[in-house]
Amino acid sequence: MLDTRDATLPDLIIGENAERWGAVVVINATREPLNDLQMHAARKDVKPTVTPLPTVPPLTVRKVGFRLNGEPPPVGDTCEVTLKLERKRSRRAQTLDTTTVTLGVRRADQLHKRTFRSRIDGSVQYYAVNPAQPPPTLHSPPSTRALFLTLHGAGVEASGQAAADDNVPVAQARTMNQHLSGFHRDFVYHEQPGAGHWWDASDEPGTDCVDWQPMFDFFAHHAIPPEDSVRRVEFITASSGVAAKCYWFTISSTATLTPIARGTPCSLPAPCKCDAAACASASAKSRATTSLAFSFVRVRTATPLVWASCLARASSA
Repeated sequence: MLDTRDATLPDLIIGENAERWGAVVVINATREPLNDLQMHAARKDVKPTVTPLPTVPPLTVRKVGFRLNGEPPPVGDTCEVTLKLERKRSRRAQTLDTTTVTLGVRRADQLHKRTFRSRIDGSVQYYAVNPAQPPPTLHSPPSTRALFLTLHGAGVEASGQAAADDNVPVAQARTMNQHLSGFHRDFVYHEQPGAGHWWDASDEPGTDCVDWQPMFDFFAHHAIPPEDSVRRVEFITASSGVAAKCYWFTISSTATLTPIARGTPCSLPAPCKCDAAACASASAKSRATTSLAFSFVRVRTATPLVWASCLARASSA
């Protein structure tokens, strides 16, 4: 059977006719695997789409993705889609369950949801978009718009994050501020008196808690430097298999992970003589024709962090 309580659905954007993805939960309450499944998605005046589905093991649930095509309806701010879970047979499909989901219909300049299919595990994920206001025009200066990405947990939906809950106690932020201030001074901490987790105190466009001028001033004074201007890298990674590169510095491999060990300075690409329990090798080129030689300062490996500090000097190509 189909369960829509945890559905992942996009909004239909007026003027767009791109393929979209949605996802609902399929429940297999039998003792046999459900294979040869497909999802039939239909809405009024649009050609239905049929998406092959993966096998659902016995006595389990699985969230499955399905395709959606076609432009949104010309009127209305919602659109209904009929979903039919079918099992392919030799001559015709057997309908196992049917349900209806409702999609929002939005203009491109309105707050809206978009979905995508993950290239990692094939799952359907969504994000919310809050376009700049007023919308940019052909005559807008290119520097007047910027892209900001926000991530959130604690049960906050992306649409609420981009547009509110009071479920994160201020004590957590104060604890972070206390620990951070012990070793790092280049940050700003602010509490809004009397406000909840999500607040907007002014009538101006934008939500104050994510559209706060001091925050944007901080961003403006902390631009990421171009790669060819960086001469020293201090890099921390939980796993070189997940994140091994920072600017021109790359950890090619680690021999082992041990409690924190310190290495004496050595040079690369000559053989490393560190007394550390692990050694990293690196190679890189600048964007120009200049090569970079590396003076290896320190390497520490730990569980779970791998830390490296490297100083580069320019040499002729």
